[in-house]
Amino acid sequence: MNRAIHTILAVAGASIFAAFSRAAEYAPLFEAPEAASASLKYGGEQLAFGAPAETPLEDTPECAAKRLVYTSPDGLLQVEREIRQYKKFPITEFKTTLRNVSKKSASKNLSDLCVYSLILKNNPDNIKSDKVKIRRLKGAATTMFDFTEETVVLERRPQSDSLLLENKTGYPASVWLPYFGADFDELNGALFAVGGCGNWSALFEIDRRNFSLKIGVPDCDFSLNPEESVSLPSVLVMRRQNMRIDRAQNIWRKFVFEHKTPKDAVGKPVCAPIYTSIGGNIPTEKLVNIADFARVHELPFSMYGVDAGWFGGAHVPKKKGAFGDWMQNAGDWRVNTNVHPQKLLPLAKAANAAGMKFSLWIEIERVMPQTPLWREHPEFLAPSPDNSRAVLNLGDKNAWNYAFETLSNTLEENGADVWRMDSNLPADTMSAAFDLLDSKSPNRRGIGMLKHAEGVLKLWDALKQKYPQMQFDNCASGGRRLDCESMSRTFVVWRSDSQCWRIDGAAESNQIQTFYLSSWLPSHTGGNGASLDDQYAMASAMNAGFFVSSGALKDASRLPLLREYFGWAQRIRKYIARDFYRLTQAPENFENWCAYQGHDPDSGEGFVAAFRRRQSPAEFLRISPQAIDENATYELEYKDGSKTNISGKSFKDLRIDLPPRDFQFLFYRKIDAPR
Repeated sequence: MNRAIHTILAVAGASIFAAFSRAAEYAPLFEAPEAASASLKYGGEQLAFGAPAETPLEDTPECAAKRLVYTSPDGLLQVEREIRQYKKFPITEFKTTLRNVSKKSASKNLSDLCVYSLILKNNPDNIKSDKVKIRRLKGAATTMFDFTEETVVLERRPQSDSLLLENKTGYPASVWLPYFGADFDELNGALFAVGGCGNWSALFEIDRRNFSLKIGVPDCDFSLNPEESVSLPSVLVMRRQNMRIDRAQNIWRKFVFEHKTPKDAVGKPVCAPIYTSIGGNIPTEKLVNIADFARVHELPFSMYGVDAGWFGGAHVPKKKGAFGDWMQNAGDWRVNTNVHPQKLLPLAKAANAAGMKFSLWIEIERVMPQTPLWREHPEFLAPSPDNSRAVLNLGDKNAWNYAFETLSNTLEENGADVWRMDSNLPADTMSAAFDLLDSKSPNRRGIGMLKHAEGVLKLWDALKQKYPQMQFDNCASGGRRLDCESMSRTFVVWRSDSQCWRIDGAAESNQIQTFYLSSWLPSHTGGNGASLDDQYAMASAMNAGFFVSSGALKDASRLPLLREYFGWAQRIRKYIARDFYRLTQAPENFENWCAYQGHDPDSGEGFVAAFRRRQSPAEFLRISPQAIDENATYELEYKDGSKTNISGKSFKDLRIDLPPRDFQFLFYRKIDAPR
């Protein structure tokens, strides 16, 4: 057995594994190495971890967990490691908290924070190859190529070969997506995910002796005040042993769906909805008319959202445009009663009457200079270096309480079922604001961003506790908070702000984002600024969720086309949340076709989506769908409703012909198989 797979999860303390001995259906559990999997410097010196105090947390059919607590030699610092082994999946979770237990004294400075480390010896029992492939995905940078995957090969050579993935913007998915894979060979490797709303780094390195990985928090050097604590980013690790990458990714997706997807009040996973939304600077009666249109014509929307522009208070005059002067009023979350005299409750009631949840957009972290909060509570803020905007500091107790009370009152009095939490601060503002705030106090470098990131998660948790029915739409200029901690609390309906404008290539961009992002996240959707008549673009945006602009909900003559879209979207979202397969390569090259597959392994049903781009010279594509029984017969239904029966063998070598800038949806089901 490959010992690399035994040792890839470097867990601090061998005794943790006693509780896991009954674990998973996959591979035997890893052997515990002597070294701890977390590390840090304490007062400039590497902290030596002694024997931990152990506390069992849970032992259920789903999971076994313990807390390990290490105490520094001076007795001030405690490092708490919560380690969770999921029994039905080859996945382990690590959470780390730093705590000063003294009531009087500050701790020594903490630096070089590493929350997960891995060292594998280069020998025949570990890594047999001279190369390790690192799979990484670009973050949500508001480009057409958000979430594009890259493979970097690290080679064993006389000098070390390394790769640093680093995010220092304050948004965990703005530069690199916090999910990545390390492939030792075709059948062995590991998948990693970093959780938390702040900064992180991952350093891969290979030399003649070892392959190593360190996941941590960059640019930190701080002491903890008496009785102060701070949480560090969490880490998920999945061992890939004797399985191909596509199978491993689908096991990962299943895990995310079962354990890292928010649940409703009855325990059902909350996925991206079929929804519509509109800017908030439009009079209430017009917004109500849209909801009534959906109700009268029984359109299958599950959510109606009001976006930016509804706020600023009674002093804000009516302005043109769906969003008004939204940015300048951000931070003043009083309803603009010049636009909405009865606030937004009439709209919430109309949306609910149409069978839709009502979603309200609030960018709680942004505070602009002309707002009352800026003037009245400057102590709540972390201003940008140019003082043109500020971050509401959710690491400050009083500021957090203000945010919680403001959100509770605003959401409740306006009848909101969903809080759409956006965060549109420029990529360099978040970290820069906290760097500036930290610099005003000695020995506090990096702690402001850590505590703010912790505060974001606590805000979702507290609101969920107060309002169990409440759901959260996670938007941060699109998908800048797609980390596993955020995604365990939220769903995503707008994964990239590149879809805010009707740019040429927007349809292809949606295809790219679905193609790559779906390997890691089973539920998300993309924006869609396309005309209703652009079927190619509308189809490109269909995923686990689906968005239709409210502008389409006015003309009854468009209903047949709308119902056709809804029919496709409802079938696609049923299957794409199960197994997902890429059927083509490099869709970021617009000369290539793009094709992918959603498959339900229980029923044997699924769909194939194939897109020929305008620039694609090839007139046809041969696809080889996965998980198909060659000995069975399948019914294929095309997007126009026509059907044909085909053998599984022929289905695995199917030719699709399309003109330029066209698409095909192919829905399949197994209708006959040998007993």
